[in-house]
Amino acid sequence: MKRRGWLLALLVVGVVALGWWLWVLYRAPNRADLAGYWQLVVAIPSLAVAVGALVRDRAGRGSGDRERDAAAELRWLADRLAEALEQQWTQAAVARRLVVPEPIAVRWARPARAVAGSAAAATLAGRFAPLPGLSAIRVERFGGGGVRELHGIYGGLGSGRLVIVGAPGAGKSGAAILLVLDALRHRGQVAEAERDRVPVPVLVTLQQWSPRTQSLRAWLAGQLCGAYPGLLSGRGGERDAAALIESGRIAVIADGLDEIAEQLRPLVLRALSSQATFRLVLLARSEEMLGAAEQAVLDGAVAVELRDVGPAEAVDYLARVQRDPPPPRWRELLERVSSEPDGALARALSTPLILSLVRDTCRDDAAVGALLDLRAARGAALTRVDVENHLLGLVLPEAYAERPGEPAPPYPLPLARRTLGWLAARMNRAGTRDLAWWRIPAWTSPLPGVVLVGVAAAVSVGLGLLWLPAEQSPVGWLAKAILGAVAVGGAFGAWLARRRMGRASVVASPARGSALSEPAAQFVLGLVLGLLVVRGQWALGHASATPGRGLLADLLLALLYAGVCYLAQSFFMRRGLRRHQHKHGVALPIPWRRLRRMNLFSAMPGFCGAIGTELPPAWALVLVLLFAALTSRGVIRGLARAIPRSAAALTPLGQWRYFRIHSLLSWPMIGIFVGGFGLPRLEFGILGLFGDDLSALPPVLVAGLALGLALAAGVFQGWATPPSWLTAVAAVQLTLRHRTPPDLMHFLDDAHQRGVLRAVGLIYQFRHARLQDRLATHDH
Repeated sequence: MKRRGWLLALLVVGVVALGWWLWVLYRAPNRADLAGYWQLVVAIPSLAVAVGALVRDRAGRGSGDRERDAAAELRWLADRLAEALEQQWTQAAVARRLVVPEPIAVRWARPARAVAGSAAAATLAGRFAPLPGLSAIRVERFGGGGVRELHGIYGGLGSGRLVIVGAPGAGKSGAAILLVLDALRHRGQVAEAERDRVPVPVLVTLQQWSPRTQSLRAWLAGQLCGAYPGLLSGRGGERDAAALIESGRIAVIADGLDEIAEQLRPLVLRALSSQATFRLVLLARSEEMLGAAEQAVLDGAVAVELRDVGPAEAVDYLARVQRDPPPPRWRELLERVSSEPDGALARALSTPLILSLVRDTCRDDAAVGALLDLRAARGAALTRVDVENHLLGLVLPEAYAERPGEPAPPYPLPLARRTLGWLAARMNRAGTRDLAWWRIPAWTSPLPGVVLVGVAAAVSVGLGLLWLPAEQSPVGWLAKAILGAVAVGGAFGAWLARRRMGRASVVASPARGSALSEPAAQFVLGLVLGLLVVRGQWALGHASATPGRGLLADLLLALLYAGVCYLAQSFFMRRGLRRHQHKHGVALPIPWRRLRRMNLFSAMPGFCGAIGTELPPAWALVLVLLFAALTSRGVIRGLARAIPRSAAALTPLGQWRYFRIHSLLSWPMIGIFVGGFGLPRLEFGILGLFGDDLSALPPVLVAGLALGLALAAGVFQGWATPPSWLTAVAAVQLTLRHRTPPDLMHFLDDAHQRGVLRAVGLIYQFRHARLQDRLATHDH
């Protein structure tokens, strides 16, 4: 009610002001010479009709309707996010062979050492009701069970907090992926009326979170926006992500606590205890969690520990991944594990990691024979570590081996060994297990990258200046100074962008989270740029309309045309959505509130309205209505094709390509627009505010303004440098210095496809920390 009162008051004030101004203009003796008068007379009735329809639409909608719209949008977002997560982690489960064959029978039990709180307190807590279709957990359920039973504990635990610990290679990551898929499958099976009560599980890694400088909610929102830009982008995307978290529609499964610096782990546990308002599952290695628990625990959490795989389970799994009956040497391997349960081989095969290595590296009798005939160095007794090191040493030769009937690996084994060894050593020096592609430029000298960006910015702006007529183009030293200022600004902006990427936990466009991503800011920006273009046209002597209006008249007229354009867009968009539903029998699955936040409804109407002030009234109205109709139709068609793909989670290579493709034309066009359209007209537009006679202005003022604008344009273009470009330059630098592949991102994706690396969201990790350490020391 209060909001509608403000709207009505603003409308009354606007109508009174416009009416008074029209009356003053009407009484002016030179009314016939005023170009803006008749344009206002034509535009105001159109705007009045459109505003009347808008007020009628809003009048029938109370605060309860708006709240229902917001809830419907969050429900839509949660459903699309669940679809993206299911696709993402199903692919990861298939790649890790967690689906076919049947996964390793990993079991859990209560840990013998204190790493969390009481099970009785966690089960009796009333913070979270059991999820629909699940029953409350009793203390007796913590006696032990299989990995697939963890979902029942996750969904029925009263405190909503669960800690999963285990030894290195015990299968924590696999358990987390299976838990995510079980939770998503359960959410899809509950009735639609109860689905809002089932949160969407999101798997994140905690290594990049610093609770000293960033709240948990802000960090999670940034992670979601970076991983799912088709759903959550801009400042509105961050608000949506925060709303999903606050409304309990998100559950978090957090890995990577053991990769955080030891002194920070207790701080992270305290921050999680005080800030996590959602269901939380925390994964960590047993020893690291025990050390952190001596100083702080996760309040209300209960812990379970993944147990070693027994000899019988190991034999059963290895028999299932081989042909039946198994080859002789493979049969001998199974018999030795069964008959010598305390031997080095059986003890090494007690973790899912080593079992998967045997499955992937021992493909023929020769490899199995080498494992069976393994002997310790210098006559010592064979140990579990000897077996693990032998299998880890086979990972690269097996992954990059040539096989009959298959194409040869695109990267030979020596190149892969050298590159992965260097990467592992560099990651160890940085103290990280995460290989984030946007941080690779930080491993190289910044000079080549920033110089190339500065030169590219100057070239693109120079191409734009060449398009201007000779009498308007800067000549001589001023042209060189402008290009030099653009180059310096571009290099400085690229250096700033490089530093931003080196510190970022997730990479996104520079506009994400900035005020420029707000619809109101974009509308004002488009309006101001359009007005400056019009004023610049007058100063250049190319305006088609008579420059007889003042700046205030231009502004009011531009607002009128922009309002007509915005409301016409709303009308055509709603009509298009209804026609699409009538034609195809299904509505486009996107809320109206999200459509209204698109750039289409903000920046472009402002710019189009400002440009309309230069045209005669009839042509101006034709322009805004035609723009509204065509763009609305294009958006409807684009949404019909893009929505099935918009929610898809990005892989590291996919995100790198996303930035590369979207910037391939847009980034050079920024420079060309700035040089050929923006800089001259912006300069003349600002100078045009002083009057129509520019010859009376001091040349120093004109030159200083040109250089200042060129420097600012260069900094902006450098700041907007796509991170994929800087990474590509860094890859060439690494090739020249360390003989790594120039197409480094494709090499990393190939290593991921071959099972050497794994993808956790938008970052790569080595298959196991032991593999990273071995490559860093033995192969580099």
